[in-house]
Amino acid sequence: MVSWQMLVGGTVILYALGSILEKKSLFKEHAMEYSATFSFLTALLSLPLLFFINLDVSGWYVGLIYLISLFGSLSFLLIAKGTKHMPISLSSPLFSFGPAFTALLGYFFLNEYLTGNQMLGIILILLGSYVLEIEKKKSFFAELLSPIKTMAHSKYVHYVVFAILLVSVGGIVGRFMLNTDNPLAVNPIAYLIIFHVFTAFNFYVLITIYHDGFKGILHGLRNSGKIISLNAIVFVAARLLLVTAMAMPAAKIALIAGLRRMSTVVSAVLGGKLFHEGHMLQRSIACLIMVAGAILVVV
Repeated sequence: MVSWQMLVGGTVILYALGSILEKKSLFKEHAMEYSATFSFLTALLSLPLLFFINLDVSGWYVGLIYLISLFGSLSFLLIAKGTKHMPISLSSPLFSFGPAFTALLGYFFLNEYLTGNQMLGIILILLGSYVLEIEKKKSFFAELLSPIKTMAHSKYVHYVVFAILLVSVGGIVGRFMLNTDNPLAVNPIAYLIIFHVFTAFNFYVLITIYHDGFKGILHGLRNSGKIISLNAIVFVAARLLLVTAMAMPAAKIALIAGLRRMSTVVSAVLGGKLFHEGHMLQRSIACLIMVAGAILVVV
């Protein structure tokens, strides 16, 4: 029998690959155009899954899924903007904040209590993010204070952190709806299809308001259709594994959130090498500290 740990392990590999493909796509595409094209393709790729399920979901849950899709759409756009303007070896490890946010929200809304190890894990995540932001200056005090200045003034860091908070809230609600201990639990595949369709609708509205609507999606397909299509396939597969794991009662949402961030090591180090980004030793050490903290959060 496939365990939830094996499913999350699959998402680790797929999300790492997806992060690198996303960075490559954003070299050519505007964040909004990329996001709309990507969401359109993920919805299209999800529709064949209808043949494998009975799409019977209550109106109340459909409304909650739409709310999650709004959070997901906004967070995806913010992450795309941050990824486009930040090195992948800097942006990817920031996602290790996710387990800290999820653990805190789980404490308040799902009665998941924090242990001493989990508190230590949160501290390590914050420490790792601080090390990640340190710039090489002549003055020691300038080096010491540089992360605070960067986080205070970089809007792209703010974008990513706020996006991760939205994802964490969506994860808490999604876990509640998917957990098979819940008598009204939603089928994971049905959840994923509805989520992807709503997300595509959200981005169509956004690109229509702020850009040129469906023409922008067609432009994205013509300009980077192959790589965005490949990334959409990777993310649909990753999300399918993820929602299946979230439906298993033994798999707590904070534990899933922590383990899936192991992909940050792969994407930060490998992505940094592929895109020839500097300070790789510093960023690799920071990434490992943050992942260690993520693991402690969920032990």
